[in-house]
Amino acid sequence: MLGHLPELAGLRATDPYDAVLTPTLTQPPRPVGWFEDVDDPGETFERMKRFAAFPAVYNVSGQPAVNLPLHWSAEGLPIGVMLAGRFGDEGTLISLSSQVEAARGGFWGERRPAVW
Repeated sequence: MLGHLPELAGLRATDPYDAVLTPTLTQPPRPVGWFEDVDDPGETFERMKRFAAFPAVYNVSGQPAVNLPLHWSAEGLPIGVMLAGRFGDEGTLISLSSQVEAARGGFWGERRPAVW
């Protein structure tokens, strides 16, 4: 189904599963400028990799993924989990996301951004 090329190992490893659950981010939101407040571009890249390690994998592979805001920080910021699916199987993720949202009673509840 996914061939025998070594570069497809990640796709083959997750293909038996309907979805893979990971954190969306590995850290709470960083202050504006945190990624660029160092002089070394290598350090900037390391910060980006540490902050968003899981989404990068799916951005490169092309597998569908969704972020579900299932928790809130003490500061009122959404904290998400990410579901990633099989290559080309967006329908399963949309269905699963809808089921999770219904079971939660909605992701946002009564929370609404201020209108200025």
